[in-house]
Amino acid sequence: MNMNIRPNKLRYCLENNLPTLGTRVESPWAYITEIAASSGFFDYIEFEGEYAPHTEPDVENICRASELYGCSTVVKVDRQNRAFMAQKAIACGAHGILFADLYTADEVRETIETITTSYPGGGIFGRPNRRLGMNGSGRMRMSDYRKMTDDIVKMIMIEKVDALKNLEEICQVPGVDMVVYGPFDYATNAGWEMDINKDDLAEVHRQIIEISLRNGVQPMVLLDDNSQVPYFYDLGVRHFNIGDEMQMHINYYAKECPAALELLKK
Repeated sequence: MNMNIRPNKLRYCLENNLPTLGTRVESPWAYITEIAASSGFFDYIEFEGEYAPHTEPDVENICRASELYGCSTVVKVDRQNRAFMAQKAIACGAHGILFADLYTADEVRETIETITTSYPGGGIFGRPNRRLGMNGSGRMRMSDYRKMTDDIVKMIMIEKVDALKNLEEICQVPGVDMVVYGPFDYATNAGWEMDINKDDLAEVHRQIIEISLRNGVQPMVLLDDNSQVPYFYDLGVRHFNIGDEMQMHINYYAKECPAALELLKK
């Protein structure tokens, strides 16, 4: 028997010019992912692996929780050990990888090679005996395995001054599907502040969207709420990620706690 290919909803949407909506979680507790996926609102759940302590079984369970409700899982990985973390996330069942802190087209090219199957003329990614390529029904055929790995959505954070300068070249690297703006890291790298340089940061975002669309790469916009969706939609953006688990906690506490404390201190 041969294992069947698992559907990759995010890849399907990209190939069929369909818009997507995702959300971000930091908790390795898969039930948080299940809550988001079961809402019926999202096409994919992004696990912020760059920030959260987690194990490989955690990532497997997050992917399973997404799959229960027809969602894809995207895993965000650190720069330094990105090849290892991305390969393991894919083996766990992730449908997309978001790479952080890259600067040049050569870095992006090398990075994509590490998650491209080692078929003739391909990359250097081997065949992990994990959720990606085998289950109780047997192993996946080699051609199906190649398709599954080729279908992994490759997403690049644009969050460095040099990355913006090199964005045309980055977008032209074969395999780059989406780019994502990281304003906090960009502000740090540029020596800016989020409040003082708010307009500068907004202009950088606009440039990223314009350049990526011109080069046939889809921009995905991270938002904390839906207030700016119409603005970015009018710029041509069709892929949004709304809500960050950690930021939602911060916003809730800031909104609800001051009045309670004021009363308690009387």
